[in-house]
Amino acid sequence: MQAGQEQDRPRRPAAADIAWVGLWPAALLLFVAFLWLAPPLSHLLAAPDYPFFPEWRNLVKPEPLETTRFILALATPFVLAAAALAGADRPAERRFDPAVIALQVGAIGLAVWGALNQADGPYFPFVPDAPGYFKTLLLSIPVLVGGVVIGVALTLLALARRIPAGGGVDARRASAGWRWGALVVALGLTALWILPALDTDATVGASGLIPSGHIPVAAQDYFAVANGRTPMVDFVAQYTQLLPLLVAPLLPLFGLSIT
Repeated sequence: MQAGQEQDRPRRPAAADIAWVGLWPAALLLFVAFLWLAPPLSHLLAAPDYPFFPEWRNLVKPEPLETTRFILALATPFVLAAAALAGADRPAERRFDPAVIALQVGAIGLAVWGALNQADGPYFPFVPDAPGYFKTLLLSIPVLVGGVVIGVALTLLALARRIPAGGGVDARRASAGWRWGALVVALGLTALWILPALDTDATVGASGLIPSGHIPVAAQDYFAVANGRTPMVDFVAQYTQLLPLLVAPLLPLFGLSIT
């Protein structure tokens, strides 16, 4: 009797199906939240209640609605991931392949459109060194092409069964040397990725108008907390709210300077 009841009970959807197919309703719900939920929620955010200096009024403008929509967009992947964790650990169903392929093609098309139509300066008020800044440093065509080549190569290897479709090596069965080697490679790539973001007192002044102008402004959120201010209480941060509370105990270890 129990076996028959288990057969009649609907199977849990596969985690992969939830992760991929769930992107459609997640994107739709996020769009609806942008239109109808974000405006009333934006009134709950702390905003400056004082006038800015006259020379800053054209540059500084609080955007609580944009911030609220950013928070909703940031939370959506976590909600979808939590839903995927409730799925069954079994292969995805082939009947969802058309929807998944359509989603992947649409995402690739959106990335290509964004790369081809991104702004490339001049960017007021940093006109002198802005031309070429966005396409060269933020989302360059060579980086996108390299990503496509790597993705196509890995796909072909997976289709040819030269590598397992679920990943290259089972971490549970990998040797200690392989795991440590993978960790070293990951740390090296991470260091290379963040290396252009590191500045010292000697280089910040020669980093161009955009970085040298933005670094002090971005640092003010952290120094405000170090000076005894509390975000969303007696200080309205421009870039981040709660992160300075975690970083503040570390700042004295390296000296309270910009870099």
